[in-house]
Amino acid sequence: MAARFPDLNDDDVATIIEEKDSKNTKLATHFATGVLREYLAAKGKPDFDTLDKEELNEVLVKFFAEVRNKNGELYKQTSYMSIWHGINRYIDLTRTWTLKDTLLISVNILLFNCVAGSC
Repeated sequence: MAARFPDLNDDDVATIIEEKDSKNTKLATHFATGVLREYLAAKGKPDFDTLDKEELNEVLVKFFAEVRNKNGELYKQTSYMSIWHGINRYIDLTRTWTLKDTLLISVNILLFNCVAGSC
């Protein structure tokens, strides 16, 4: 019978934290941040890990307005949302704020318009 209150070492706790997201969630996050990094490289801009909140807002507004799939076509609405959520998950893990922050409202408004088909 398993112990009700097992003694876990630091590695056990770290493993639990690392495995909190499913494999598909991790892949979606990797895809979303990869698209953003690819966009920034194509535009000659610095990696988004180095940007503060205001700079990232400016970059993301342009990114969501300009991003297209590999065929040069607009993404489907669900893809825009998946990319936004993936970037938000990454930022949530690496920053003390998220894309839901009120200072990032312009990127959220633009994304809503893209999802509504106005991008």
